[in-house]
Amino acid sequence: SAGAARASCAVACDSEIKVAKQSDIICLSLPSSEVCVAVAETIIPYLAPKQIIIDFGTTIPRETRRLAA
Repeated sequence: SAGAARASCAVACDSEIKVAKQSDIICLSLPSSEVCVAVAETIIPYLAPKQIIIDFGTTIPRETRRLAA
């Protein structure tokens, strides 16, 4: 619930870019490799060197390696 999220220090954001700018760790659980890649490509330019993206989905491994490069 929103209340439980707020209690755990979660912050609501209305765009993936705001999430990238306000998070140390970004967890993705998206419905397809294509969606995950699109979101990752959108936020990567806004990430600082120590930020982490964790993909809980089924992204194609070569895409994960490409994004990490």
